[in-house]
Amino acid sequence: MTRSQMHTLMIALGDEHLVRPSTVIEDATEVRIRDTLVNVEWDAEAQRFELTVPLPELLDDDDDSRLRLYRALLAWQWREAGGTDRLGFGVIEALGQTVGMASLAASPTLDAQGLKTLLVEVHDDLQGVWIECCTQVLAEQTQAPATLLRA
Repeated sequence: MTRSQMHTLMIALGDEHLVRPSTVIEDATEVRIRDTLVNVEWDAEAQRFELTVPLPELLDDDDDSRLRLYRALLAWQWREAGGTDRLGFGVIEALGQTVGMASLAASPTLDAQGLKTLLVEVHDDLQGVWIECCTQVLAEQTQAPATLLRA
């Protein structure tokens, strides 16, 4: 897929969804998926779409929560087949924003509807893993005091 084909694809996608230059990542395009602005970057050399999805802050901003969350995310990546290749998580330091990341192979036959389907799928997958891991951390934190009381 050429840069021109990718540009045409984004224009076609913009007919149905908000598509605009990213306000967060240089050379990326923002596409609104389920009320979230997903950043889409095109890596022409690798023929891949690099996606960055902002994630909600669901936990307290303390070292214990972060440590438990990192462990939960690492455990998820190890148990998921291909999890480390397709989905990941990080922080955009300048914004202090936690994000999910994905890398998708581009196909010359991909059309706007196909790209939208991929974006929705990745968005939902990242949100699902994020919520699952945050829920696990919250459960661990509420069980920890009870464990101490029993001892």
